Amino acid sequence: MTMTLLEILDSVVKIGLGAAITAFATYKSNKLNHLNDRNKDIRAHKIKTLELIADRCDAYFVAYRKLHNRLEGIRKRMDTADEVSLNEAQQKTIKECDTELNSTFDAASSARARLRLLQAIDAEAILGEIGAGIAEYRNKVMFEKVLPSAEMAKKYSDDFVMLRRSFDKELSKFYANV
Repeated sequence: MTMTLLEILDSVVKIGLGAAITAFATYKSNKLNHLNDRNKDIRAHKIKTLELIADRCDAYFVAYRKLHNRLEGIRKRMDTADEVSLNEAQQKTIKECDTELNSTFDAASSARARLRLLQAIDAEAILGEIGAGIAEYRNKVMFEKVLPSAEMAKKYSDDFVMLRRSFDKELSKFYANV
């Protein structure tokens, strides 16, 4: 019942090979699980960031629409389609909307920065265009103290709606590919 050297070596190789295979499989499995968990966490963070961007931009857009609608209400009361100067009382009524728009501006700027980090370049560029249009409209009203003509106000509104749709489409496309 003595084992020969060859039988001993055979047993050692079988046991060692099994242990080596098990160790390698365990290592590979753990590595893949770690990578999958990491990728899942990164994806969840990107989705959370995109949802935050959407919320912040929506607040900015709503604040702009409030200002625009308030100005259109003033226009209706004045019954004019021409560009006109705003009096003190009218300026006072739009100040609240302007304050809200300003309070959401930082959030929109933060959203642009986050879009750049996510490399959502098209959505970021469109958001920049929207911001430029809003700033131009706001500056005319708040600094020049002028109610733009009905034609110009419609142009601002139409441009905003078109860009907003493009922004939402780009953001949705990026969201779907995360």
